[in-house]
Amino acid sequence: MRPLIIIAIVILFLWSGSIHYEVVAADNIHHKFIQSGNRYMFYGTTSFATSDPNCLIHVLYDFKHLCKINILPDSIVLLQKGDYWYEVAYHYRNLFFESRATYRRALEQAERRVTFEMVQCEQRGLHLPKIFSSTGYYEIKAEKEGLRVIYFEEGEVADHLLKEIYFQWVEKEAFKFLHRLKDYVNKTCP
Repeated sequence: MRPLIIIAIVILFLWSGSIHYEVVAADNIHHKFIQSGNRYMFYGTTSFATSDPNCLIHVLYDFKHLCKINILPDSIVLLQKGDYWYEVAYHYRNLFFESRATYRRALEQAERRVTFEMVQCEQRGLHLPKIFSSTGYYEIKAEKEGLRVIYFEEGEVADHLLKEIYFQWVEKEAFKFLHRLKDYVNKTCP
């Protein structure tokens, strides 16, 4: 009797959608998306034939390149800038909702890494889940035939009826971002 109860609990846990894990490979882009409760994690990688890590880190960090790669927001505004960091506001608006998220982006040149962290988020209108946190990084790793970029993001949202739909959207948009990044880098970095 006990093995049936344990099997039923495991099936119920997996069926509940509390954890979603997927690995997709297309155009040499791989990703995993894991969701547990109100938290999510996206981990993606893609390779580039370029052997110039300075060009690649410049594309990943520079505000002008950020605006060309991120096509989803209605506007991206540079708010303030320091020596190796800046704050940027992403503004999203449609008929049903409006959102403005401010992120701090920092360059860690020696580690070949760009980090980002949401420092503020305002949402109005038809509410998707309230976003509590969003952090992550882009990191460059050398390979035999070029460079690999690792894109990691994790976040937490409020419990909400549309949470699952929001998580599906986050995964899809992060994956599409990797495709845009790959196309852009291939045109920009020799």
